[in-house]
Amino acid sequence: MIKVRTLARDDQEEVLRINASSCPAVASLDGKELSRLLTLPSHHLVATTSTGHVVGYILAFDQSAIRTMRRSAAKRASAPPISALALMKRIVLASVFWLCSAFAQEKPVLPFEDNGACPFECCTYRHWTATKPTLLYQSWKRSGRKVIGSVRKGKRVLAATGVVVTYRPSRFRAMQTDPHLELRIGDEFPVYSYRGEGNFDFWNKGKFYEDGIYTKSKCGEATTEFAPSFCIVNSGEIEWWAQVKTTSGKTGWVWMDKAEFDHVDACS
Repeated sequence: MIKVRTLARDDQEEVLRINASSCPAVASLDGKELSRLLTLPSHHLVATTSTGHVVGYILAFDQSAIRTMRRSAAKRASAPPISALALMKRIVLASVFWLCSAFAQEKPVLPFEDNGACPFECCTYRHWTATKPTLLYQSWKRSGRKVIGSVRKGKRVLAATGVVVTYRPSRFRAMQTDPHLELRIGDEFPVYSYRGEGNFDFWNKGKFYEDGIYTKSKCGEATTEFAPSFCIVNSGEIEWWAQVKTTSGKTGWVWMDKAEFDHVDACS
């Protein structure tokens, strides 16, 4: 989980690290300049992970600080003071780091829960009809997975929501270079929830992506796919559960990897 707090002097090293490695559109900072900025009236913030690791920052100054920086810039350059608008543009550029690095840097913790997911094209939570007997569980969580009933074949249920749980992610390998996804031939990466239309959630080089990496090809085996961009190193341990309400009013969870229902696919 990402938390936001006031930037402290102990954060300087992490802020400089982010500045050096993040969006190139922003002017670089060094330790001396950052220390100077921290002496000005400001509202600097940092974003941190649950473990306290700094993953993003934003620099925001009071009007008195802006006037001070204008005078300082003019003195160093022996030129007329920089306009407030131009100075604010520079500050806004620095703030881009907040968007570039703060919210996509924490690797998913297992088990990874994708709440509300309905994992294929046209998948819809609505009234379904069981096509075979299906067990009803108190919870999808392994610690509380107790059978509380069943849904008989031909019975209708109202599916309200669902969750796709990744206990162990799959692992894919790039067969072609893709600069957009920062992938080179041979790169391997963990894959989480399927989003439909060939799109998966996956983690690569410190970022969380959702993109089209669908493949049926297994690495090292013959494939019918023409020049696949990816292959499957190994399949993960992923479960899909749906919360349903029976006609008798009982609410529980069904394991969709084992259950069978009609009307799940709104396109069929």
